[in-house]
Amino acid sequence: MRMLASLLLAGAGALCHAQNYRGPGDGPWEFATPEEEGLSSELLELSELEINAAVGGRECYIVVKNGKIVYEKYRRGRTIKTATEMYSHTKSFASSVFGRAVSLGYGTQYDGIEGKVAKTLQCNKRATFENVLTMTGQSPTLPSKPVFEYDGSGTMCLNTLSDFIKTNNPEGLTAPAWKDKHWAKPLGLESTQWGRGNDLPCGGGCKTSCRDAARVGLLFGNNGYWEGYGQFLTKEYATRAQTWIFPGIPGEWGEYGYLLWLWVTDDVDPTYSNMNGANGQCTSISREHNAVTVSFGHDTGPDQGWPCNAAWQFGKHALVSRDHPKFNMSKTTSEVYRNRTLWEKTDRAKQVRMLAKLDLEGLRTFVVSNTDAFTSEELKTIDRRFVMEGLPSIF
Repeated sequence: MRMLASLLLAGAGALCHAQNYRGPGDGPWEFATPEEEGLSSELLELSELEINAAVGGRECYIVVKNGKIVYEKYRRGRTIKTATEMYSHTKSFASSVFGRAVSLGYGTQYDGIEGKVAKTLQCNKRATFENVLTMTGQSPTLPSKPVFEYDGSGTMCLNTLSDFIKTNNPEGLTAPAWKDKHWAKPLGLESTQWGRGNDLPCGGGCKTSCRDAARVGLLFGNNGYWEGYGQFLTKEYATRAQTWIFPGIPGEWGEYGYLLWLWVTDDVDPTYSNMNGANGQCTSISREHNAVTVSFGHDTGPDQGWPCNAAWQFGKHALVSRDHPKFNMSKTTSEVYRNRTLWEKTDRAKQVRMLAKLDLEGLRTFVVSNTDAFTSEELKTIDRRFVMEGLPSIF
């Protein structure tokens, strides 16, 4: 009887650990088989193969379930440590960094930017940081009528986020140094390279690995909780970051939170959010299914909206655990988004293409100003994209 009781307690302890475990903290990742976390190895493998076939230049695919890596594959010479340019995926990282500063009491996203930063750039001086985070900071009619105006390069308004950190941190650190100490180190980021001298560009310029991106995605997936640190981002900030703040405003190109793209009508997870960069730098966050996926690479196709759409649509059904009501749900409802020809005809695809074009214009501005941050091969690849989209060559 005593032995039976001990076994029951041990089993209960293991179950409690599985339910309460929420990620690696600042230590190494834990690994589990898909089956141990209620998933299927076969379906995850099929998802990776479909994504690799549907999206060009895929280099990695990682699946995190219940805080553990359950699937990981690298292609085209990429490794665990490889760090590559994230383009506008950087913006979502900037949201996380600013959220950390909020949690440490430097201010809130509802504060007005004037008086909190050294330069308001092209932001409306009446803008709040929530306006900056939602691409409405340049609206001429604030606070009453926000307008979505995408800041591709980050130089028009978005960089006030890093200026806020530089201006308000009591240690007097530069923004990159503060980011390393108070954000990257606690998250356990090992390969991320972000910052130029005393500047932390928020529109692009971060290089990171697939595993590091998964950590930042998991932080949002946990609604700001981080193992060993508690509420690393305030829960209010993390959940609002993944909420459509200004639906229906002029100029919008889709559901948008705090520098995160959303899909509020998704059939598998309407709480879905996404960190998205040019050429298919995609981190998908599913809070409903306690999962994160990362698909990076260099898709050079004409439709910049397709890669991250496909990475989610071809992989999302495999993230649903056996004990969830949506397990084995039909893929029919998302068929249009799994077919590239049908996808290109949707209003959502048209909106994303518009965004991608403007994002590339901002990216070109950033690249021209920071050519020494890229290898010659990277510059050639990026320039091909610019020319294909009708933008002037950087050479």
